[in-house]
Amino acid sequence: MAAARPTRVAATFVAPLLALTAGLSTDAIGAPSEPVEPATDWNPALHDHVDAAPVTLTQLAGSHWLAEDIDRRGVLDRAQSRLRFVGGDVVDGHGGCNAFRGTASVTASGFEFGPRATTRKACTPALMDQERRFLDALGRARSATISHGLLFLRDATGVAILRFSRIP
Repeated sequence: MAAARPTRVAATFVAPLLALTAGLSTDAIGAPSEPVEPATDWNPALHDHVDAAPVTLTQLAGSHWLAEDIDRRGVLDRAQSRLRFVGGDVVDGHGGCNAFRGTASVTASGFEFGPRATTRKACTPALMDQERRFLDALGRARSATISHGLLFLRDATGVAILRFSRIP
């Protein structure tokens, strides 16, 4: 029996697959090209630079936000952790698995979120982890800034712990 010869299919599909698993990109014909750095939307300048004036709860009233980053660990693509500043001291949203409603109050240094009531659905472990991280970070938030159209909630030391994009 004759040995199998490589086919065009192997050259077309296997070479790019092997290159990708080695951390390399491929050119149009499947030949490995230069290594590619992993894509990231993390920009320390946006997170850590506090050049924008703090915003107040009154200024946030009526706005709705989608979490893009939680404690510098990103978020799951299809899990939407959302926060809405209803007005007055009322906030609500969705942690990724469960809905919540609570309060936010003005403090000497900015604001803080009060206790929240949440629904008690069980979801996949990954969703539950994101929700826990999201709600924990909300509990640590003490101020907010808006920079480059993004809302940053910051802890007591001024470090950005949540980054949101506005939901129209």
